[in-house]
Amino acid sequence: QSAMTPIDEAGGMSRRQLNQLKRKNKMSAKNQANKVRIVDLSIRRSSTDVPSTPAGVDPKSAIKTESITADYFSIERKGEDDVTKVVSEFKGLAVPEKSEFQAEPEIGETEWPFERLCEFLTVDLFDHNWEIRHGAAMALREIIRVHGKGAGRRCGSTRSENDRANRRWLDDLACRLCCVFMLDRFGDYISDNVIAPIRETIGQTLGALLVHLPAHSVLSIYRILHRLVMQEDLQLPFPVWEVCHGGMIGMRYLVAVRRDLLLEETVLIDGVIQAVMKGLGDFDDDVRAVSAATLTPIAEEFVKLRRPGTIEQLMNIVWDCLSNLRDDLSASTGAVMDLLAKLCSFPDVLEAMRRNASANPEHSFALLVPRLYPFLRHTITSVRSAVLRALLTFLDIEGEGATAWVDGRVLRLVFQNLLVERHEPVLTLSLQVWKALAAFLHGEGAHRFATEFLPHLGPLMTLTVHPIGVSRHPIPMDASLFMRPSGSMYVIPSAMARKPISPAGAEPKTKRRRKVEVQVEMSQSSHNVDGHMIQGDVDLVGINVFLRSKIYAARAMGFALSLWPADAVVESCSMLLLPHLRSSFATTQITAGMIAQEYGLHSRRDTDFSQVLSGALIAIVDAEQPLAYCDLVSFTQVVRGQCQSLLNLFREAGGIPSSKIPTIAVVVQGDDGAGPTAFSIDQAEKIIGADFDRLKRALPPAQRLKTSDALNDTRGHATTALEQAKEAKALADLRIRAAEASAIITLAGLPKKAGPIIKALMDAVKKEEYLELQQRAATAVADLVRQYVASDRRGPVDKIICNLVKFCCVDTSETPEFHHN
Repeated sequence: QSAMTPIDEAGGMSRRQLNQLKRKNKMSAKNQANKVRIVDLSIRRSSTDVPSTPAGVDPKSAIKTESITADYFSIERKGEDDVTKVVSEFKGLAVPEKSEFQAEPEIGETEWPFERLCEFLTVDLFDHNWEIRHGAAMALREIIRVHGKGAGRRCGSTRSENDRANRRWLDDLACRLCCVFMLDRFGDYISDNVIAPIRETIGQTLGALLVHLPAHSVLSIYRILHRLVMQEDLQLPFPVWEVCHGGMIGMRYLVAVRRDLLLEETVLIDGVIQAVMKGLGDFDDDVRAVSAATLTPIAEEFVKLRRPGTIEQLMNIVWDCLSNLRDDLSASTGAVMDLLAKLCSFPDVLEAMRRNASANPEHSFALLVPRLYPFLRHTITSVRSAVLRALLTFLDIEGEGATAWVDGRVLRLVFQNLLVERHEPVLTLSLQVWKALAAFLHGEGAHRFATEFLPHLGPLMTLTVHPIGVSRHPIPMDASLFMRPSGSMYVIPSAMARKPISPAGAEPKTKRRRKVEVQVEMSQSSHNVDGHMIQGDVDLVGINVFLRSKIYAARAMGFALSLWPADAVVESCSMLLLPHLRSSFATTQITAGMIAQEYGLHSRRDTDFSQVLSGALIAIVDAEQPLAYCDLVSFTQVVRGQCQSLLNLFREAGGIPSSKIPTIAVVVQGDDGAGPTAFSIDQAEKIIGADFDRLKRALPPAQRLKTSDALNDTRGHATTALEQAKEAKALADLRIRAAEASAIITLAGLPKKAGPIIKALMDAVKKEEYLELQQRAATAVADLVRQYVASDRRGPVDKIICNLVKFCCVDTSETPEFHHN
């Protein structure tokens, strides 16, 4: 104040004016501080902390200012460290959004919670976008499945009112679903049959809906679906298959979920049968497939509640479906085959078929069942399984003429399945059917089976023991040995095969055959499902698939030989099997050994053929193993090429004279006409080892240094090829020895020299990589142990068990490693 006095005096300002100026400055500073505190949010006031009002400021005005700013700005802080919070404008409390699916609750009344949602979904059922229709149908399906009983009900209404509202709501939805069946045309064809996701999902939704409806409503829906399938009173210029397809889908779900009405309402079962017959006779293949799938679950009810003559009419339609085949991708084939097998499991149906056969020879089993033969090699796996199951069913039919179709042709066709089938379930079923057919013929007499199968034994034996090639070097089968379903022979078309021509240059003439057989075989020739197996393409099929096929074919062939008459088996079968035991192909020897083992499993050891086979096998085991196998010659050729490249490098880059370089034979061991001087694995080892070191020492120091890297790389390639060839040869020797040892144990019992037999089997158990071959060796070991125990010879048994225990303990994942002490 003493400092400001001169200024006051000089300026003529009184003390009162000076005090007013000070208060004004304080007010301005206070307002500025308030603004800084609000915007910067650097100070948070506690609810219990009341700051003092600066001098000269009205407390009420300060509180009013703070309340206004608190309403306009959000100044909430959670901590002093939270300095990065973004300042946002406060617009008041958030009003909760109201879902448009929710209705305004009226006084004393509340509707079903899913009412508005289902209203939106029922509208979306008719959207032009198929994804929206599909999603709406899926949503409705789940809602109706769980909450269908509560649809349309209101809180506060009486029970009778709610029941009427529920039934009215469900009837309305059922009408909408039927309308979608009429209008939907969406379908996809990425598989062997049509994929109609909207119609299928609508059918599932209808199935969930029908559970909650009374009988009269179900019958009303049935009448609509029946009209969609029949299309008799719709006045259409031509039938629409999508409408019929949708009606059959709805019919399928109706009979699936309301089977209780089938026994009560005769009009329902009669109408379903009529619709199914109409669908089975439809020109569209997908309609036939759904029709067959509709009747299959209710086949028993159909047989019980049938009308006179219905079964005969239905069976005629089913057989006609199998005859009217347009291509081998027909989606209805598997469903119709399953329906046929299901119907033939009932005695009433079989009796009706017998009546048809007696009245019309064209409907006899001898002519009807062969219609199924073309489907044995159908491109669709389910169809192949269905026809095999149908053959098993027909085989159980008893009565005059019921099994007249069982002959050598069906034996050969089913055996061919074992040679070319790639799917293990179908392969197992094929073996089951073949054994059943063979046992049935043998039941009528051993000579009956031999008479039927003898014309086919030679070709099937040749195909069974046909060697398996290696990667990039396939060995094709003789396709002319395969039989057509009609009984004639033909070459299966392939990319590399040409049509056979006569010596005169013209194509051979074929005899006239039935239209059905020609149509079916032409359709199957356009899609060759067995081409890779017949061509022996190991790269595409896989060696394990070929080995599995050989195992199953060997089982069937061994079983066939065991059914042969004892007085003719040596004469008929010795020359067909014994030469293959000494074949130059490794896989042929393996397959022949497995055939001998399977024969021993199904026959006695004192038969003449068992003694002949066991004597030949013992002689082979005692003999030396061959130097090479014809089916592994490609490995030796690769080794020869690498060794030749190595020697050429010495001559061209090293300058060594040709007279000092070893000469390699052009022919390798395993080739046709290969003599003792042909290139062999031993010669390759000599070239890579001793000859390489000798030639490298003969190089001048400058050339040795210059060509050292190239020589070492080429030698490395040759060494790798040599190791692969030796591994392939060792694996072949292992499998041949195991197959021969297993056959000897099965045919002759305990061998006199048990050492080589035990070693061959134990090596197969320990080193075999293919599971089924390892299991066969393990089974033979178990049989050997059983025979030793029965003969009171415990020495070999203890040694075998000790070796097996040690082998099991090698697997440290099962047996942990411990210290010696």
